[in-house]
Amino acid sequence: MILQVILVVSIILQVFAVIVAIKLIKETKYNFSWVLLTIGFSVMAVRLLVELLPYVSNFESQDLGEFMVWSGVAMSLTFAIGVFLIQKIFKYMKRVEDSRRLTEKMFLNAIIQTKRKNANVLPKICTTVWGRCSRR
Repeated sequence: MILQVILVVSIILQVFAVIVAIKLIKETKYNFSWVLLTIGFSVMAVRLLVELLPYVSNFESQDLGEFMVWSGVAMSLTFAIGVFLIQKIFKYMKRVEDSRRLTEKMFLNAIIQTKRKNANVLPKICTTVWGRCSRR
């Protein structure tokens, strides 16, 4: 009985993972690696549902042996290829982050340079126009 409860909880969690993975496909711009990982999660969810069959029907676990082996192969293959290819996403994210940092650094340097230039110009303008200028 406890194994059945654990299996049902596992199925619920896996279905939740599949739903989140499907929603993230659009975020990754339909990247092939993420699609493969989503397929792997889906195969895992189906496999868990099939494991539940002997508890809720008259299926024998021996009848499902070949399905379990082939689904395991499919799952392993999609995960292996997906994880290998997902490196592109992480490399792209690193490039974007590096670019953002460089742009931010250049922007801050421009602000500092402008402030330095204006710090020297303002007293000259004040002295020329009003004769003297008070600094705050």
